Amino acid sequence: MDPFQLSSKLSVAVFLLVFIDSFLVIPVPTVARRAFSFAAVAPASCSSNVLSLGSETRALLHWKTTLQIGNLSTLSSWTPYTNPCMWFGITCEGGRGGGSTVTEINLPRAVLAGNLDSLDFSSLLSLTCHHLRHNYLNGHIPPSIGSLTNLTSLDLAYNRMMGNLPHSLANLSQILEIDLSSNEFEGTIPLELGNVCNIIHLRVHTNQLTGSIPSSWGNLTKLRSLYLHKNSLSGTILEEINNLVDLTCLTFSYNLLTASLPLILGNLTKLSFLFLRQNQLSGSIPHEIEKLVNLINLEMTSNFLIGPIPSSLRNLTMQTLYLFNNSLTGTIPSKIGKLVKFIDLGINKNFLTGSIPSSLGNLTNLQTLYLFNNSHSGTIPSEIGNL
Repeated sequence: MDPFQLSSKLSVAVFLLVFIDSFLVIPVPTVARRAFSFAAVAPASCSSNVLSLGSETRALLHWKTTLQIGNLSTLSSWTPYTNPCMWFGITCEGGRGGGSTVTEINLPRAVLAGNLDSLDFSSLLSLTCHHLRHNYLNGHIPPSIGSLTNLTSLDLAYNRMMGNLPHSLANLSQILEIDLSSNEFEGTIPLELGNVCNIIHLRVHTNQLTGSIPSSWGNLTKLRSLYLHKNSLSGTILEEINNLVDLTCLTFSYNLLTASLPLILGNLTKLSFLFLRQNQLSGSIPHEIEKLVNLINLEMTSNFLIGPIPSSLRNLTMQTLYLFNNSLTGTIPSKIGKLVKFIDLGINKNFLTGSIPSSLGNLTNLQTLYLFNNSHSGTIPSEIGNL
């Protein structure tokens, strides 16, 4: 073959290749194209983060397949073809190698039904926030949640979860906030929870928890709010609570707590709200309560408290005082009229005697005043007309 013929055939071959490349589309799976293009530009130092994000993606997508989703658009962005950092309810941050990792799951009121058993927490080790409140989740909290050692906030409130609280919650060494309220958890509170010493807010109210309050909770010295109301907790209010000096809100209402009020409550000088309603507390109201100078709301109704209303209450700046439905005796302290910030005062359904003090007329901010079902005598003071 002479050079001219060879050159002509090569030109035809090149033309055909260009022609085919221009008009033929060779299907390549989307995932493969994305993987190829990403791998082509990703630096070698990011390889560990790419693998991490892949395992996170698989874990979340698998969990999605087990859920019943009331609003189909809620998790419509959760697909294998999109970066999970762009998914609804997911937040990512840069990893140590320069890539991204899932750090937050925020899906409150997302109309999700299902459980957490199928969520592989071991693939989400960078998670700092896990918020699923106000959904329809059931089942128990899997012990594997203890692997989330970077978690700072756990919110599973207002679901339909049940079973015992896992002891592995004690492994959440960085946790600052736990809210498991308004579920159907039962059993005793794990003693090991006293090890999460960085926690600031702990809410496990409105469940079916039983047993006593663990003495180990005296270690939670950074606590600012502790909500335990509406359970079936029994036993006494432990003296170890004296250690929780940063508490501003303490709620024990609607339990089965017994014995008298500990004198050490007076050491919790930062308390603004103290709710002890409807327990089986007995004894008198300790005078040490006057030390709670920041107290705004004090509720101790429906117990078995006896004795007089402490006149030392005059030193407080409360707005609400509810002591009704006890067995308090004596007269209404006249110095109670110095509590000029009072908005609500309820001391009805006791065994109080004597006259109604005219100093109540000083409480010009009062919106509710309950004195009925006592044994008061005399006339209603005209100063009451000031209210």
